[in-house]
Amino acid sequence: MRDAIRLDVYFKDDKALFLIPLYQRKYSWQQKHCQRLFSDLVKVHEQNMHSHFFGSIVSVKASQTENDLLIIDGQQRITTISILILAAINAVSNGDMCCRDLEFVKDTREKYLMAKYRRHVESKIKLRPIDEDMKAYESLFKNDEEEMKPFKGSMILNNYHFFYNLIKVQGHQMSFEDLIEAIERLIVI
Repeated sequence: MRDAIRLDVYFKDDKALFLIPLYQRKYSWQQKHCQRLFSDLVKVHEQNMHSHFFGSIVSVKASQTENDLLIIDGQQRITTISILILAAINAVSNGDMCCRDLEFVKDTREKYLMAKYRRHVESKIKLRPIDEDMKAYESLFKNDEEEMKPFKGSMILNNYHFFYNLIKVQGHQMSFEDLIEAIERLIVI
């Protein structure tokens, strides 16, 4: 596949922000889409698949001075993966998912969810959904149900809880490391 890269390579710039333009629709993946993604990741893990095609992402550089990417197409995929990773990190933190290396959890958070070396920004959260979705997404970082309550009904929050529950069921059969390894085998163009 021409121009195909692993998802972890796409996320690797630890200064870049992923900006979802205001004209994009709200996050809208349904649970059936999340279930399919999670099932695919379990399959990648169980069958030790080398790679799995995840779809396309179209982005352009957002400015001349920063490496920020304006996500033209694929924001649903990027948002969903970010929600899944955040659910897994919080599941480890809450004791609902096995993890052999807590340092790996921290590294994963920084690699996929944070622009840790970005300067002059109010928040170092890498993904920047449209305003309404951003508030729900930010609430997930606190790992506190009270902080999430105002966003009940948000698809971001609904899918976070859906993934969290799937992780709780699978959490002792597939470790955090196994899940991230499966995610890293996803290929995008």
